[in-house]
Amino acid sequence: MAPILVVRARCDVGMRLNGQRITLRPQLNGEDEFIRELITELPAIHGDCTAWDRHVVERKSDGSSVGVVEHRVEDPADGWATFGTIVMSDGQRGWGYGSEAVHLIEEHLLKREGVRRFRARVDKRIGLALYFWLRRGYRPARPDQTSWPDQKTNDIISMIHIPQE
Repeated sequence: MAPILVVRARCDVGMRLNGQRITLRPQLNGEDEFIRELITELPAIHGDCTAWDRHVVERKSDGSSVGVVEHRVEDPADGWATFGTIVMSDGQRGWGYGSEAVHLIEEHLLKREGVRRFRARVDKRIGLALYFWLRRGYRPARPDQTSWPDQKTNDIISMIHIPQE
């Protein structure tokens, strides 16, 4: 497994979204250790939280940090938003926190001018990740839809979702 690298950067900027059971808030400076421990089972992480909007998933009932979600607007092209890493802590998976987090971000970005389509970068080696995105209404991109520069790796499946207007 490749080593995990988390680069220190100013992460405590960005949107805060409130859902029914969770709050999404920007990663705070000093939370690198939480992020590092959370994602130990993943082969890679986007180390630069200034390149990705990284949010900590906080459970409202007790204020516990239970996960991390990354997304980026205008990626891979105009009108798109891409989800990168999404992971919940051990014991917090299967409770719907990840689905609620994705829904909150999608809902927020659909209100932004120009964001109308979504993509999730899914590691082929993590079967539950593929199942997660399928349940959210995403589907594998067709070969003619994967000419994006970061689609060169065979380990990543681009899952796309185009909500009804």
